[in-house]
Amino acid sequence: MDTYTSCAFRLETRRIAETDFPYGGQQLSSVASVQQFCASLEVIDFEKFIALLLNSENKLIGLHIQQGTANQCATFPREITKYCLLTGATGVILVHNHPSGSITPSPQDKSATQEIKKALNLFEILLLDHVLISGVTATSILVSCFS
Repeated sequence: MDTYTSCAFRLETRRIAETDFPYGGQQLSSVASVQQFCASLEVIDFEKFIALLLNSENKLIGLHIQQGTANQCATFPREITKYCLLTGATGVILVHNHPSGSITPSPQDKSATQEIKKALNLFEILLLDHVLISGVTATSILVSCFS
C-alpha cells in the first residue's frame, strides 16, 4: 500500500473549539436563564432556531444557529448532532421564537423536538429542553407537551 492510500484510510477525530468563543462557561439551567441569554429573539420579526451546546456541567461550549422566515425555520437533526459531536457536547437546549406572538407550540415544533431527540439519543446526548420564546414570554416545549 503506498503512502497516499494509507493516508486516505487513516481516520482522525478531534474535538473542535472556537478559541474566541465569547460565551464559554456560561451556565444555562432554567427557562429563565435561556430566555435571558437569547433575549434578542424577543424582538426579531423572523424565526430563528438555536441549539445551545452544553458540557456535562450545563456550561455553554457552542452554538448552532438556523435563520428562518416570518413563520417557519428549518431544523436538521443531523446538523445539530454533528455539531454536538464536534464540540464534545453532552447536552443540548433548543431555543426558537415565534414572531407572531403565539406561545403555543405548533405541530411542527413538537415533531422537530421528537426527531432531534431521537437523533441525539443515538449518541447518548441529552436533549435538556426546547424553549419557545414569543415576545417577553417563554415556555418549555418538553414540559408543556411531553411530560
